[in-house]
Amino acid sequence: MRRDDQARGFSDAVGGSFDTIGYLEKKLLKMHGLASDHFLIDVGCGSGRLLSQLTLGDVARYLGTDISQELLANCERYLASDAWQLRAVESCEIPAEDSTADMVCMFSLITHLLHQQSYLYFQEAARVLKPGGKLIVSFLEFRHPGLWPIFEASVSEVISGGRLDTFVDRDGLTQWGEHAGFQDITFIDGEKPHIPIDREIEFDNGVRVSSISRLGPTGQSIIICRRRG
Repeated sequence: MRRDDQARGFSDAVGGSFDTIGYLEKKLLKMHGLASDHFLIDVGCGSGRLLSQLTLGDVARYLGTDISQELLANCERYLASDAWQLRAVESCEIPAEDSTADMVCMFSLITHLLHQQSYLYFQEAARVLKPGGKLIVSFLEFRHPGLWPIFEASVSEVISGGRLDTFVDRDGLTQWGEHAGFQDITFIDGEKPHIPIDREIEFDNGVRVSSISRLGPTGQSIIICRRRG
């Protein structure tokens, strides 16, 4: 496989627009407090979409987890420090010690899990976060009519044994957060611009944005919650 074809394959594996979405994810985390001395855990890091955009000036420690060894192998090129690590997982676990992380993010992860699995990850995030640490998660919700084609397409995928695209409502997410040990739960509407950017960006479908953008072309919404002290 040629190098450009391989890169395209890794981008497609995480939904495309690799550089643009990774850039927006980083800007979102920094907007909500990610600092240069923080320990960030990137659950479901895939082929390194967020990791590829991070520098030593953005975060001190990094842990990326995924179930795919192949995708993690692609991430290795982006590790900038011995304090940046990758771990393969086989279940809904975060391989980190209790109360050590400043921020946990889950981008395009619970969109492919059963609700029970997502709740387990919320519990794990509460365990590894320091008191006051933040969990930031993207999700698909039915309140946005523009996302209906994604759900409709997922019906045939599920029937054929393909990829699971899971939608969840905000009431359910609030319940998961509160029962897992989080407070100050807030939501960002994925259909509305909310991430300030400092350069023009372009998605794989040719759409360009020069001032402010939503999280990505799928319009995923965001939940932000803080671990109780």
